[in-house]
Amino acid sequence: MNDDHNGSDFKPDFSQIKASFFDLKTQLESLPADDDKAQGKLLSDICVLMEAGDADALRWYGWHKISGGYGIEIDVMRGLDLLEDAVKAGNREAMVNLGDLYSGQIEYFPKQKQRFSRAYQMYRKAAEK
Repeated sequence: MNDDHNGSDFKPDFSQIKASFFDLKTQLESLPADDDKAQGKLLSDICVLMEAGDADALRWYGWHKISGGYGIEIDVMRGLDLLEDAVKAGNREAMVNLGDLYSGQIEYFPKQKQRFSRAYQMYRKAAEK
């Protein structure tokens, strides 16, 4: 039996392994607040996942486009679009986030922009999932 992996010079190739959103988010949360270079790299990696349609990355980045944090520029409309994309990808937390936003439980919209029927729709969809 030829077992090439028992040699001391064996070096596994991990280059094909992609980081998960959870891994990237955990690393980002553990960084010192002033480590802008590492934070920028992790945000860039999260954006790659988001652009590939990762539902968790879409929800997380969309939420931070609305609420700020990690130096992400606030853009409420873009954040809503990303949350809607996360909902389409089946992310339950995005459904609840949108329900909270549309119902006014989280105050980012003036009263006239609240959409209670849309909020109900998001809550119901989350409950059925």
